[in-house]
Amino acid sequence: MALLTGLNVAQLGGGLAAAVAGRLFADMGARLTVSGANRTSPLAAHLNDGKAEAPFAQADLILCQDGPDLAAIRAVNAAAPVVMISPFGLGIDEPATDLTLHYASGIARLLTGQVDDLAEA
Repeated sequence: MALLTGLNVAQLGGGLAAAVAGRLFADMGARLTVSGANRTSPLAAHLNDGKAEAPFAQADLILCQDGPDLAAIRAVNAAAPVVMISPFGLGIDEPATDLTLHYASGIARLLTGQVDDLAEA
């Protein structure tokens, strides 16, 4: 018996982050349904393999990326917890890039060290 057997999870939108999270839930035994899943690339097709397209009205948990806004989700399912996945939060329009993540995470400072003399290269 799998750990999450009996849990109904809905994945909304075509984002790969939600597809990875959904795949993890499915691998742990949850029943996963999708709405608007992306299957255009081999990776997306693999991550969404075996996930049935279905409405999310009966979901116990909702994973959302690039899908409807919270008001639209609540109109269909008012009770389920909603996990909204976005690059920097729901209020920022600019998506994350490798460069912004590199510097925002502090990795750049760890690689270059602290600069004591600003005249140094």
